[in-house]
Amino acid sequence: MAYEKLKMQNHFLEMLTATVSHDMRTPLNAILGLGEQLQHFILHQDGLYLHKILMNSSRLLLSLVNDLLDLFRLKNGKFTNNREWSDFRGEIAAMVDLFGVQAEAKGVKLVFDCHTNVPGKLSIDLQRVKQVLINLIGNSLKFTYKGSIVVSAKIIQTDQTMRFLKVTVCDTGIGIKDEDKEKVFKMFGKLEASEKINTSGIGLGVSICKQIIEGLGGQLTLVDGCESLHCLQNLIYSDPSENCEGTTFSFSVKLIDEPFNFEEASVLDIISKKPQIRGSQHSHTSRSERSQCNYYPDNPSVSIAPHEQLQLILEQADIKLDLANIGKAVQGIISKNANTNNCETQNDDVLIQQFDVSQLLNVKEEVECPCSKRNKILVVDDNVFNILTLKYLLKECANLEADQALNGLQAVEQVQERAKLKLKEPCICGQESANYRLIFMDCNMPVMDGLSATQEIRKLAFADLQIVAITAYSTKGFEKKCYKAGMDEFETKPIFKDRLKDIVNRRVFQTY
Repeated sequence: MAYEKLKMQNHFLEMLTATVSHDMRTPLNAILGLGEQLQHFILHQDGLYLHKILMNSSRLLLSLVNDLLDLFRLKNGKFTNNREWSDFRGEIAAMVDLFGVQAEAKGVKLVFDCHTNVPGKLSIDLQRVKQVLINLIGNSLKFTYKGSIVVSAKIIQTDQTMRFLKVTVCDTGIGIKDEDKEKVFKMFGKLEASEKINTSGIGLGVSICKQIIEGLGGQLTLVDGCESLHCLQNLIYSDPSENCEGTTFSFSVKLIDEPFNFEEASVLDIISKKPQIRGSQHSHTSRSERSQCNYYPDNPSVSIAPHEQLQLILEQADIKLDLANIGKAVQGIISKNANTNNCETQNDDVLIQQFDVSQLLNVKEEVECPCSKRNKILVVDDNVFNILTLKYLLKECANLEADQALNGLQAVEQVQERAKLKLKEPCICGQESANYRLIFMDCNMPVMDGLSATQEIRKLAFADLQIVAITAYSTKGFEKKCYKAGMDEFETKPIFKDRLKDIVNRRVFQTY
């Protein structure tokens, strides 16, 4: 009886999955079809950029729908190889370009490297090959923060008659530990041995990809290394502390007997941006020579004194400026007073400017406060499209720029860096909080998840720093976990502009 009940439940879930996946194609058809036409009506460059993100996200959603449909077909023995002649080079290049925006935003080099022996036309199930590549490239982008992602393709021959299309996706990401490699291909398999992936599971993607490739007469495996000359494995590491070589997936698709007209090698560099190598990116400027004139504290008017002595005057007047801003303030006062011809020359080359100390009392208003250049909000998410969406919405609804982090560890490091920066360049207007005012925190991220990041940030004891969870999870149990970790508010994706504006007004501008 229990077996029959379980069987009925499984059948119901399969039918529900197939129905939902099928019905999702109707709105997606309108989104993708009209979206292509919408491009002709957009003239502004920012609009075209947002349109590209919208279309790429829609195509990725379509790929997920195809995954669910193929899962249903595979379980019911209805999977078929839809082989047809296709422009392999052009189609795969266009597919790889879907991820160009994300790769560029992360500073990762994305390359499609097609070998000389791959003909322009191949008789394969191109849609399924693209579907697999979308999953593999998406995973690589999720776990790669520096270096490259290379998609390479070539024809291999096992004997006189058997030919395969071999496709490899390699990256310089955080990699997969040896004890976890077998679990990668299990549906919703949990990588318990990996401390670098704080997530409940690895989802459907790789498991379905393996079954699809096997249905096409090939195999999907994890391999060591990469043959492409564009690969940066062993040169750049997303996690320098462990020198992990990254991850390489390789799959082959059986080709039918056909004549091959070899073409010249085709290497398409989708993103040519030079990868960033870990190191200090801060420039240092030398401090100008200080004046050697003397300061006379009993005289109501003073000559130009060393910056340190002027700082004493300002502190007595309760004006806090760093040395660089003191110099700017004094130069401004000199310029104003010089126009009144109230100056004299000493030793023919030193300009002595007499001015009253009271003129410095207005310095606070005239000098730009360092905090004006620091953003009040930090957006943390491993999906670049989600980050870009939030940043554009924040700009639109509150006219605020935001910093970004791609995982919880980066978020913790940026909070720490902000604290150091405030000590180095302190606020002089008195309006800046101790750190960021607000952090929008995703929860399910590689390297360090949002819950762990929140706990680490709370240890830093910035009382006025508020953290809002923005996650795809919607259960009450998970909401309680977020509050327990130290978050101040819980929101589910998608989040819209009006709701975002309300959060910013309450937690940044403190208007109710």
